[in-house]
Amino acid sequence: MSATNDFENALLAHALGSAPLAMPAANWLALFTGDPGEAGSTATEIAGAGYQRQAVAFTAPVSGSASNAADITFPAANGAAWGTISHWAIMSAQAGGTMRIKGSFQTPRLIADTDTLVVRAGDITASLD
Repeated sequence: MSATNDFENALLAHALGSAPLAMPAANWLALFTGDPGEAGSTATEIAGAGYQRQAVAFTAPVSGSASNAADITFPAANGAAWGTISHWAIMSAQAGGTMRIKGSFQTPRLIADTDTLVVRAGDITASLD
């Protein structure tokens, strides 16, 4: 798991009092077939075939980390495979927005046409070190 460069800068600015950190109305889980990188631009998010980001809620942080509090079910791939999902990101909006934290799944998951992806509670862990 890693905070993106933009989010690290926003956190630092907030902590040092030079700019407030805007809170998103919700956090959204995005899926990728590769590592989006710290700039959030080196891999392309899944698109089409029924894909849409899903809202994700987290447990209260303990010892600097928090995990998704409940299962997250994505709609079934519709009309085409999504490919092998290897990475995830927490986004500030359901569409567009900014990438805040990204990470990889312990086991990549192949999503063929008509498959549904369920991310189990605790599979996504966000931490600051």
